[in-house]
Amino acid sequence: MRPMGVLIFIEAIAWFLLKQYRAIIQDYKFFHKMYLKRANYLIAYRTISGKEDVSDQELIFITSLLSEDLSEKLKEGESTESLENLKSPTPNPIFSVLSNILARKENPKP
Repeated sequence: MRPMGVLIFIEAIAWFLLKQYRAIIQDYKFFHKMYLKRANYLIAYRTISGKEDVSDQELIFITSLLSEDLSEKLKEGESTESLENLKSPTPNPIFSVLSNILARKENPKP
């Protein structure tokens, strides 16, 4: 019984940490996109600054940097895995195992 209790305890903690990891990764992706957008602005600024005449190739390069869509806005009907997970949060499976075990102890079969 004791090893089973330890296993259930560790599984519950692992489930909680996995949910925290997913949330942290989403935050990281958001801030990384913001970093990339600002890095593009800096590159475009440094390309233009200090020059009196800018070539056509440099203008194309700068406009492509500034027009790059890093927001990843979804079209109607599209979804991501993280959005689907938020729509239907899954309860910790350990709770259902524990409730089944407790129900068996309360109502033992003859």
